[in-house]
Amino acid sequence: MGATGAKLRKDQTSLKKNCEGLIQYLDGIIENVRRLSRDLSPTVLEEMGLASAMKYWLEEFGKYYNVKKIDVDIDRIDDLFSPKVQLNIYRIFQECLTNIGKHSQATQISLAVRQQDGGVAFTIHDNGQGFEVSTALARESSTKGIGLATMAERVRMVGGPLEIHSNKGMGTQITFTIPADVRRKPDDALKDVSEDAPLQNSLG
Repeated sequence: MGATGAKLRKDQTSLKKNCEGLIQYLDGIIENVRRLSRDLSPTVLEEMGLASAMKYWLEEFGKYYNVKKIDVDIDRIDDLFSPKVQLNIYRIFQECLTNIGKHSQATQISLAVRQQDGGVAFTIHDNGQGFEVSTALARESSTKGIGLATMAERVRMVGGPLEIHSNKGMGTQITFTIPADVRRKPDDALKDVSEDAPLQNSLG
């Protein structure tokens, strides 16, 4: 139990057991996050295609975090984007799931992917605890926050807007729209984004 156990008295056996249980629980959460991080990889995307990979790992994510209800509704999109654009879309999706797992405590998640007006809209909604968007954006300037800057930059680099709607106790909805003709952009314009990328004015 490490330093925590060393600071407890010998007669505090009940507290020691509680601490041991908590540490085991936290270790389990950390392992689940690490496993999800490994699974949400470009290899999975290459093997399954964008639509199937997103659906599969959302379902796996639900198992890890005991999400009671998952709804998935995805149009055919795999032939609309170049491999590098698909990877950027996948990373945005990964960031959304990471945020839900770390902060949301959601029991229901829905993913809708729809072709519309020459582009594709990706909408992820959860019924979790939500947050004040303006407060989160202000915090992004001084800390890593919840990854809004990274998501915004990734979406901006493939030519689309990012919209975030959330309130405390009301869940969160994130929508990003990618132009279908983005596959014709040069690959070097779609480079991967640093985790420290600045927040852009693409948030709705």
